[in-house]
Amino acid sequence: MKSSKGRAALCWILAVLSIPVGIVLTSVLYALIPGENTALRLYLFNIPSEIFCFALPAFFILAARPERLARFRATKRGLSVNTVGYTALLAVSATIVVSMIAAIWGEVLNSSFQYTEPAQPRIVPQNAAEWALALLSTALVPALAEEMCFRGMLQGLLTRRLPRAGIWITALVFAAVHLQWSALPALFVLGLALGYVNKCHGFWAGVLLHGLYNAAVLVLSSREIGITLPIVLVCTIAFIFAWRGLMQEEEPHHEADGTGL
Repeated sequence: MKSSKGRAALCWILAVLSIPVGIVLTSVLYALIPGENTALRLYLFNIPSEIFCFALPAFFILAARPERLARFRATKRGLSVNTVGYTALLAVSATIVVSMIAAIWGEVLNSSFQYTEPAQPRIVPQNAAEWALALLSTALVPALAEEMCFRGMLQGLLTRRLPRAGIWITALVFAAVHLQWSALPALFVLGLALGYVNKCHGFWAGVLLHGLYNAAVLVLSSREIGITLPIVLVCTIAFIFAWRGLMQEEEPHHEADGTGL
């Protein structure tokens, strides 16, 4: 009993300490890189912040009790070919659907409250090395870290106590943590999609959706592709088709397989 309490206390201490450690580490990296290399600074800043602020706290909280970690491992099921295909289609089409939701909500905020979100720096990778670093820092690492934190840990905790509302609450927290108020409804919709994909197809399906979505956003933003009505219609239809496919391809899911804490 004492050993289990000691393990839990140690894990919680590490979970709490990992966040300030991550903040200090990212600040040091940001200061060491020359100011003119904006892209490299942003990429390297994002990697430790995602790991220390999301992945490590979630891991330590799960590890505080062995049954939590066991439930999390049970969600890491294999992916079928159909699941991968539908998930890829959903990720790409979601970039346009989510962008449209964000644009509409941004207009509402601007017209009703005269609120405009500060412009984010647009960084375009210039070579293969920068593309690899950009995909690592904006797609792969955030997908793994945030899915472990929000779906692997938080959603598991909430859905075991609030089966119907847990996914929705997690999606709202996921959207709010990004601190992009003009994109809040759009991120909420994305969070819902990630939550239900995780519930139906497991942890790796959510990571795949999250990573492909982020990668698609990076590629599209770097190319400045104009969004026309036909593109919106095609992507909306593709989004609905992929979503229905994923829900119809739902894998057997048992309550014991949840990631609850």
